[in-house]
This record gives sequence, structure tokens and C-alpha cells, in this order.
Amino acid sequence: MKRISVYTVVVFILLLLFSACRKSDSDFVSTEPVVYNYEIMEGVVTRVRSGTGQSILDFIEMDATKRLFTAKWRIRLSETGEIWYFQNSSLKLGSKESLKNGQIVKIYVTEILESYPGKATAIKIFILEEDPVTLKEPLSNRYPAQFEGVFEEIVTETTFEDKYGKTTEEYYLFNGNEIGEASKSMKVRFYFPEHAIIWRKVGDSYELASIEDVKIGKRFRILTLTHPITRIDEAGPWTVIEAVILD
Repeated sequence: MKRISVYTVVVFILLLLFSACRKSDSDFVSTEPVVYNYEIMEGVVTRVRSGTGQSILDFIEMDATKRLFTAKWRIRLSETGEIWYFQNSSLKLGSKESLKNGQIVKIYVTEILESYPGKATAIKIFILEEDPVTLKEPLSNRYPAQFEGVFEEIVTETTFEDKYGKTTEEYYLFNGNEIGEASKSMKVRFYFPEHAIIWRKVGDSYELASIEDVKIGKRFRILTLTHPITRIDEAGPWTVIEAVILD
């Protein structure tokens, strides 16, 4: 009887110690969420979707070198999916409201559908870097831009036409250099989606600008989607992720 009582006391003390060491889920400290049976994609959030639709964000994946943005995805969060972010060196459980355009994220995917843009279901979204607006710094200060040069003309082209009418897009004709090991002069077309991030360089700092500030004759640095499909026609149109007005 005495042995049983001593054993019971020891177990009770161990349980108390274990409970004291545990943290709540929202304060769990780690460098990575724990996920099993997944594929990982890392890249930039280009659009946080509003409304009640299944897709919560548009996302452009980086290649293995983390120097080129190579594939476009539309991401939905599973019913049990979670969004995590860092706060004071601790990993916190967030929500859709934690997502912002321009964030660098790691996405844990369990289901991928073949389409363009690609569609995938995420069980975890891990925010690696805050958005450029919060950081007050363009993405292209940390990730290589592809082009630098001057916009020469704005043109309107028909992108789709049927018996019900036609769809047109505005393209910006650009004359400048492709940045890289083999830098070369190019004339290309750029397309600015509504969620493109536009900056203006002011001295040594940057301020947010808008599409109205994209004017002919201005010099720009361009970060864009580098998808293999666009490489078939180097003239574009290339989709702008971020543009920085340099003068």
C-alpha cells in the first residue's frame, strides 16, 4: 500500500511539471509549423482575395535559387487550415486578416489541380517576411529585379473577342535593360494588374505610389513574373509584381 502511494505521488508531480511546461497553441514557439504529407511552395502574395469565395490569395512561387518568381497559383485554405506569423520571435496563430500583398510566405500544400493559374489547397500558410508597406522597403531591394529602363508608350490591345464583344488591356511599352549576368537591351511590354505594388524613390527612402504615377519618360526598376511560357515571347506581355519609379 505504501509503495502504491509513493508511486501515485511521483506520477502526480510529473503531471504537474508537464502541465506547467506546456504553452497554449497560439503561443507555440517554433521555427516551422508541424505538417505531415505536404509539398512546400515559397514565394510572394500578390493579391489577398476578399469576399466569401474559396480562394483566399494569389501567389507567385519562387524557384529553388529564390531569385526568380516562376509560377502563378491561386490558393485556398482547407477547412482545418491555419495561418501563422512571427511576433517577438514567437510563432503566433493568425487569420486571413494577417495576409497582405507583398508578403513572402511558405505554403504547405496537400492538393494541386492542373490549371493555369495553378490551383492548390493549403493546410498551413507561414508568413516569412512582412509586407513591403509595413517594412517600408520594396521587394526588389531584397529580391533581384529583372528590368530597368524607361516607359515609352501606353497601348491598348484586344486580348479576347467573341460575338458578345471584346476584352482589351493596357500595356506599357518599355525600353531598357534586362538585369542579370548577361544584361541586354530589350523592348518589352508590361501589364500592371490592379494589385501590383508601385513605389517612388525619394532620396534614400521610398514612398507608395499608384498607377497614375506610371508615366511616359520615367525610369523604372521592374520585378516581374518570370514564367517559362513568357520566355517563348521575350517581348511579353510580362506581369508586373512591383515597379519602383527611380526618377
